[in-house]
Amino acid sequence: MNVTKYSEEEIKSIFLDQSNLKEVLAKIYLECGARGEVICEVSVNGIILTEEDERKFENSPISEIRNIMIRSQYPHFLLDESLEGCLDLISKLLGAFELTAKYFRSSNLHLAHSHQSACIEGVQWFIQMMTHFKAVYGVLRSALPQRWAELENNMGIVLNEIFDAYSKKNYILVADLLEYDLIGIFSQWHYELSQLERGAKGERSADPEIST
Repeated sequence: MNVTKYSEEEIKSIFLDQSNLKEVLAKIYLECGARGEVICEVSVNGIILTEEDERKFENSPISEIRNIMIRSQYPHFLLDESLEGCLDLISKLLGAFELTAKYFRSSNLHLAHSHQSACIEGVQWFIQMMTHFKAVYGVLRSALPQRWAELENNMGIVLNEIFDAYSKKNYILVADLLEYDLIGIFSQWHYELSQLERGAKGERSADPEIST
């Protein structure tokens, strides 16, 4: 992560043509964009600003700005970090699927229902992460692997089967679908994404500019 700091004196000398926070940040965003970086975090006067905060305080005069800190990163690094996050989530989900199946088979329904809800939330989070990852990957790297479409389709089929079995209170079938089908699909996801991770590390080691 790249960190750029502006002291009160630097703000006064660098942003001579800017009169408020909105104009100052616009210039900073433009400069980061010119370097090919994406801004990840903006801190003003020691306070991290959300997008809503930026809009709320956009008319604050430059005289009230004591310091600014910007955290930025190159898109390909953010993509690799997203990939690592997906792999970490899959590892956690695999363990959660196995444990939930165990609870359903032992008729410990209280724990089973609780873990089932957590599993569904985790799968939904994985789908969201992959949706964003795919959109960026297709732009920065290359076409998406064809295998992914098949995995997405199979995952949708199995999830529907789990929901159907769960609604019918066929908990043994839910356990089977979790332990064999869903674990199998997410194990394949882990393999596919691990291949990408190894490829990305290979690119960074081969190209010094990527690793800086």
